[in-house]
Amino acid sequence: MTKAPVPSARTPTASSTRATPTAPARSSPVNSTTPVKRPASEIVAKLREELKDLKEKNDQIQQALETSKQSLQEKEVELSTLKSRLVDLEEKAVPPTPTSQLDDDSSQKSEGDLTSLNEKDEEILQLQKELAELTKECQSVQEAREHAIAQLEEQTSGQTDQHQLDLDQQKEDLESRWRDNMEKLRDKLELEKQALKDEISSKESDISRLNKDIDALRDNIKEMHEAHQVRLTEFSNQLNEQHARKLETLKMEHETQLKQLEESAHVPDNTDNLQEQIADLEIKIRDEKTSFDQILEQERATHQLAMDQLHVDHEQQIAMATTPLQDEISQLTRDYQDMRTKVELDQAELLAASRQAAEEEAKEKVRKELEAKYIAEHDATLQVLKQEHEQAMASLTLELQQLKDDMQSLETKHEQVLAEAGAAYDSRLKEQVETERQALSTEHDAQVQSLQEQHQLAIDELTLALTKAHESRLQQLKADHEERVTGLQSSHQRALDDVQVTFSTSVRHETESKLLVEFDQKRAQLQAGHQQAVEQLQQHHRDQLERLELELADEKEKHSLTLQQLNDKDQDDKADRPSEEDIRQQMTHALGQIHAAELDRLHLEHAAKEKELTAQLKEQHAEAVDKLTAQLEQKMATLKDQHQSAVEHMVEQHQQQQDSLALQQEQNLTSAIDASRASLAQEHAQELSQLEASYQDTVQVLEAQVQQHVKDIQALHDQAEQHDQAMDTLKQAHQHALDELAHPQDITSSSAYVALAASQSEEKAAMEKAHQEEFAALKQAHELTLQQIQQDVRHDLETSLAEQYEQQMNEMVTSHNDKVLQFETAIQGLETSNSRLQQDHSQALSTLEQDYQQKLQSVEAKREAEYARLKEDIEADVQQDTDQAWKALNQDHATKTKQLEQDHQSAMDQLKETYHQEIEQLQSQLSFVQTTTDQLKIKSQRLHSEHQLAIQTLKAHQQQLWDQLSKNQQDHEDEYLEKIQQLKQSLAVDQEQLDKQAAELQQWHVTLTTLQSKLGLVSEKEGGPEDKDFQEQLTKADLDLRDQDQLLQTSREQLARVSQDDGIESKDGPLSDLAGQHDKELSLLRSQFQQLLEIKDMELQELSRRLNSMASSQKSDLSAQQHQHQLELGQLKKDVQEWEDKLKSKDMELRWLESDAENYEVKLKEQEDQLKTMHQENVTLHSQLTEYQEENETMIKLIHQLQSELHHLQT
Repeated sequence: MTKAPVPSARTPTASSTRATPTAPARSSPVNSTTPVKRPASEIVAKLREELKDLKEKNDQIQQALETSKQSLQEKEVELSTLKSRLVDLEEKAVPPTPTSQLDDDSSQKSEGDLTSLNEKDEEILQLQKELAELTKECQSVQEAREHAIAQLEEQTSGQTDQHQLDLDQQKEDLESRWRDNMEKLRDKLELEKQALKDEISSKESDISRLNKDIDALRDNIKEMHEAHQVRLTEFSNQLNEQHARKLETLKMEHETQLKQLEESAHVPDNTDNLQEQIADLEIKIRDEKTSFDQILEQERATHQLAMDQLHVDHEQQIAMATTPLQDEISQLTRDYQDMRTKVELDQAELLAASRQAAEEEAKEKVRKELEAKYIAEHDATLQVLKQEHEQAMASLTLELQQLKDDMQSLETKHEQVLAEAGAAYDSRLKEQVETERQALSTEHDAQVQSLQEQHQLAIDELTLALTKAHESRLQQLKADHEERVTGLQSSHQRALDDVQVTFSTSVRHETESKLLVEFDQKRAQLQAGHQQAVEQLQQHHRDQLERLELELADEKEKHSLTLQQLNDKDQDDKADRPSEEDIRQQMTHALGQIHAAELDRLHLEHAAKEKELTAQLKEQHAEAVDKLTAQLEQKMATLKDQHQSAVEHMVEQHQQQQDSLALQQEQNLTSAIDASRASLAQEHAQELSQLEASYQDTVQVLEAQVQQHVKDIQALHDQAEQHDQAMDTLKQAHQHALDELAHPQDITSSSAYVALAASQSEEKAAMEKAHQEEFAALKQAHELTLQQIQQDVRHDLETSLAEQYEQQMNEMVTSHNDKVLQFETAIQGLETSNSRLQQDHSQALSTLEQDYQQKLQSVEAKREAEYARLKEDIEADVQQDTDQAWKALNQDHATKTKQLEQDHQSAMDQLKETYHQEIEQLQSQLSFVQTTTDQLKIKSQRLHSEHQLAIQTLKAHQQQLWDQLSKNQQDHEDEYLEKIQQLKQSLAVDQEQLDKQAAELQQWHVTLTTLQSKLGLVSEKEGGPEDKDFQEQLTKADLDLRDQDQLLQTSREQLARVSQDDGIESKDGPLSDLAGQHDKELSLLRSQFQQLLEIKDMELQELSRRLNSMASSQKSDLSAQQHQHQLELGQLKKDVQEWEDKLKSKDMELRWLESDAENYEVKLKEQEDQLKTMHQENVTLHSQLTEYQEENETMIKLIHQLQSELHHLQT
């Protein structure tokens, strides 16, 4: 471990405190040398240079102080680590007394370290105070310098030489005083550094010595432990050998006694009777041997327990005899060490080390003597007891062996009988359980079949009723729909016939082919769209019932659009539509397919629900069967356990009876042994009480001596307190004198202060010398008294222990002889009682056998009754469970049927609502179609009337023209020419209009291309609100195209009329050519326009087909994504469950960690409490330091006042 340089940290000593007041006294004498006259500028410059040097020195001193503080902090850290190491070493030490002494030493050393640190801190504070004084003096010098500079600046060359001499003298005085103070500070710092180095070296040597002592103690402890272990092994080996020898001697003696008995009992005349008696005796002896084996085992156990108890008592007595002495000695050493550490740390450590060595030697001697004595006594008692016990036990070993063999044979027979009975009982129980299980399973199967049949009947009834209602409703819907469709067809046919009559044959032939093509295309579009809609409806209806309303709404919108398109085309084209019947048939066929698909779906759902119900019933049945089997198995297990417990109880009762007989026999044997043992224990207790009384007497004598020593120490404390009081009074007087000196008006001269300081220092030195002499004398007297006490105690203990040991040995020899005689008499009584016990044992065995047979019979009867009761209970429980299961099944079936009925009713209600809504929508559509047809009829009639009026007007106008032409042909040639010009102009206007229409067609072509691009974007997306906008734009475009077509037709009619008029007016070629050319151009334009429309319709159909295919593919993709998401959700749920399990395990780990954290928090709180106590101690130390600082500051203030007054007196 690296050693940092330790800074000075001492308390303010007398030398340091007396140094400061003597400093100003040196400055009083006036220098006798004559000063040299110097100019004021040189003096000021020199003063400035000196002040700079002083500031630099002050900075250096402060830096040195900071380095010393840092080294102090490092030393404190090292001391804390040393303390922690000492605590660890104290905890690791095994024996009680050495560890306590080490604790005392470590505590003393730590206290010494703390005191030394406090002293060093105080010394540092003293140095800081002195530095503060120097800085204050520097400030005062600087102020004087500034004052002198001001005076020099104010005063001119008229300044006197005397004033310059005074300034030079003051400067020289200040320089001399500064030099003296600096030399003192350097000397003090060097001395303190040397002292710190010495202390560090001493501490390091002490630490190394302590480490060596700890290592030596550790080695001693290990050696003691190993020696104790060796002794124990030797004792155990000796005991085992002695026991084996005694057993062999007892066996030999027993064999000889048996031989003598056989020879004495041998009679040659009555051989038969004797053999019978011998057989009977052998049987009885075997029985007795079993009992005696048990008795011997118990005796061995009790003897072993007694021996263990004697060992424990003996060790406790040794510990009780040694620990008080050690405690007293350690207490005395602690008190003595505390006193010594207060006076001088180094002397205390040396004395503690020497005293510890002496005490350890004394304790080791006493402990070894006591151990030797008690071990010898213990060995003698053990040998005596072992001999007696072996003699008593060896005579019974053979008999006990025979009795054990007989008992083993009886136990084997008893176990065979019990095993046979248990096997028979288990077989009967299994058969009965199997029959009951079969009966229950058949009943449960029959009940389940009946339930399934009833459920199937109910389901069949429900399906029949639902199908009938649905078919009847479908037939009604079909009939209503056919009636309405036929009505619409007839009305529409009539309207078309009326319109067809009005048109001319030429227009009809031209437009029929185009209308038929358009109608076929529209019909194909309708069929494809309708087929796709039907497929979408079927798919959505199979997947989800909730989407039916949305799909129906979409279908209604599509149907309304198709109807609107048809109406528009009827209005525009006014042509025949022979495919209305096909549309009606397709609609009826589609509705039939939808209803058939709905019926198939209902059948499938019904079948799936039936399967689910059957599966649930099967699962419930399997669960009920499993529950019943588990309950039966549990009950069988309980029956087996009860039977086994009853058998074991019987065996235990039999064993208890045998044990009671053996105990009765043992009591007679153990009574004598217990009496002898009790007498030995009483004698041993008396001897121990005598030893304890003698030991208490010696302890009381030692306590009296210790109390006397404590009184002496208390007297010393009182003297020290008196001395402290005297010091306090002197300090108060000194403080009072200083206060008086502090007032300038009370001060007469400085000689009184110097005299007081000198007298106080002399008195203090004399008191310290007297105190040291008294303390040294007391210390020597205390050491002499301690040595005398130790010698007296050791001598008294040795004499008393020797006398007591001799007395105990004599008493134990006499008691042992008495005990031998008692055991011999007891053995003779046991031999007589043995024969009597054999007779009693044979009678007891016969009675026990009879009782055993009776108890077996009673137990069998109880078992059968219990079995019958348990069987009834099981049957009742099974019946109750089946009833409960049946009720639960019925309830579940009823609830599920109700739920199915409710679901079916709700589905039917939804279907009815949707049906009514569809009927209402169809009715509204039919009414709309009816209204549209009525409007078309009205329009056609209005057109017919207008057409007739136009024809009439044309005829009238033609007649008028013919009249005018016939009358005024010549007159109207100019007008005719003008009309030709007007026609040319109108043709030009028409040509311009045609050009405009072509431009508009080009614009419509551009719009259609933009719409196609929008359709491409729409196909990339998943539908949206743009579809409706696109449909609206398409309808607008279609309407605009139709308007353009109407305009073209009207222009064509006008041109035809004009051409007719022109042909009538003149039969010349130019007008007819123009009209033909105009017709050709119009026909070309119309054919081109019609081709464009057809192309655009085809493109629109292609776009709608692509949109439908995209929608279907997106739906399939969505369904696949939903399935994938469901799989992912299942996997995520599994992952969540796993994470929840992991979180639970983490919670358990967190709880364990929290418990550990709580333990650590408790430890931290304890450490915080320790830190608080240390902080409080530091606070108290700091308060003391502040008090000392305040005292020093007052002293410094007084000194400064004195210096200033002396300066004023000198000036």
